[in-house]
Amino acid sequence: MPYASVDAYLADKVSPDLRPVVDRLFALMAELAPQATLGLYYGAPMWKGAGYLAWISAAKAHISLGFTHGRAFEDKYGLLRGSGKHAMNLQFQAVDEIKPGQVRYYVKQALKHDQRRPPGR
Repeated sequence: MPYASVDAYLADKVSPDLRPVVDRLFALMAELAPQATLGLYYGAPMWKGAGYLAWISAAKAHISLGFTHGRAFEDKYGLLRGSGKHAMNLQFQAVDEIKPGQVRYYVKQALKHDQRRPPGR
């Protein structure tokens, strides 16, 4: 189902028990990537810089914070998940699993890879 807004996506896809996880990730992204624009792209909330920087997706038991170039990241915490050619994600089941320093580590890498992209691509 296509969503009219980020709020509509969240209302439909995120269970109430996972909403604090989403709220914390949104706050961290606003702090760590203030220049990124949050919007609804490809049916999901995404932050856009020069390219697609990161996104939130909801599953029944967790929230994923995905990174377009995650496969190229260093992963000293061993938290990246996924089997895609380029994208990888972090998964959180509860707000207390979110460690700001760890999220910062991955978002900084996302920003670095995003800056390498020519605008418009």
